[in-house]
Amino acid sequence: MLDDLRGDVDDYVDTMAERAAALGGIAIGTVQAVAEKTTLAPYPTDLHAIEAHLRALVERTAVVGNAVRQNIDAAAEAGDANTADVFTEVSRGLDKWLWILESHLPA
Repeated sequence: MLDDLRGDVDDYVDTMAERAAALGGIAIGTVQAVAEKTTLAPYPTDLHAIEAHLRALVERTAVVGNAVRQNIDAAAEAGDANTADVFTEVSRGLDKWLWILESHLPA
């Protein structure tokens, strides 16, 4: 399951980087640049239980999903329907993964 999640996230990142380049920007995706700019809490390195990993992934997926939804609105307000559509595609995928991850947590 996590390999599939990682593959989808890689696709989302590639799609957004390609859109940034299409708009004349530069997608800087080095580890250093991402670590400097991220608003996500660092992933805990002391987790051992599967449930703890799932909760950490749920938390971060939700944060990114909310940020992407804000970007949909910002792109739409800027009149860039194509970029809003890219963000909508990513949002749908993240929402799907959030649901899948949460479904593996105990009730």
